[in-house]
Amino acid sequence: MYKTEILNRTTNIKVRAQKIEERANLMEKEGFDLISVLATPNFGAIMIFKKRENRIIKL
Repeated sequence: MYKTEILNRTTNIKVRAQKIEERANLMEKEGFDLISVLATPNFGAIMIFKKRENRIIKL
């Protein structure tokens, strides 16, 4: 399962990076891994997450 999050206009690059990091950490707690981030022309970001699969491997 994939999930997309959108970060709205944030012109300060340091603030934008901090917001991306905060969202990635929050989503990790919910069981999602960040797989891609795309910067948008309007100083936003599109973040794509994938649900972590809990597979048990039996030997």
